Amino acid sequence: VSQLEGFGQGFTSGSQKEFSHPVLTALATTLRMTHLYFQPTETSMIVTGTCNFVNSLIVEHVSRDFPTNALASKIPSWMRKISGDPMAYAMFVFADVPLHTYAQAMPELEDFINYMNDALSFYKEELAGDHVNYVSMLAACSGTTSLQAVKEVCDITARAHEATVGILSPHAKTQEAFKSFAAGYVAFHTSAKRYRLDELLSRP
Repeated sequence: VSQLEGFGQGFTSGSQKEFSHPVLTALATTLRMTHLYFQPTETSMIVTGTCNFVNSLIVEHVSRDFPTNALASKIPSWMRKISGDPMAYAMFVFADVPLHTYAQAMPELEDFINYMNDALSFYKEELAGDHVNYVSMLAACSGTTSLQAVKEVCDITARAHEATVGILSPHAKTQEAFKSFAAGYVAFHTSAKRYRLDELLSRP
């Protein structure tokens, strides 16, 4: 964690000597190359989102031994927003289309990216007894069961997908980019062994 805490200082100082782990050095190097492939605003969003992801790892670590306070009703969504890095994902989806064609869909798109992952990760996390995740935090804050919480997450995901498709409808190329991403995003989760969804899909 101490290595992660120094990431922001090392990245903004421009010195790779600040990093004591090769993964952080590689991450900083990659982020500094982002401008070679993306427009200025998109580059800023990728860098901002990725730095927030690093911050989320620190927050999760320092909070791991403390139960979620039922009064902290906004902490699940805040943590999910910074931990999922949806802003960067969105920039990758729309790398070759103008920003104005998808800017208004960003809130719904970020919800889809984050909560689809939560819904499809739920099975493996429950089996592993992993409760440091959005579904468990949501259940704790709302006083519901994990099953009720994941159903709510699924509903949010479906609405976010529908809204994103609708908002992007005036821009055919942008809408098609999202549809292609959404299909691939689901396929990735259902085919990757780490999510163990084949255990559910293979059941009679």
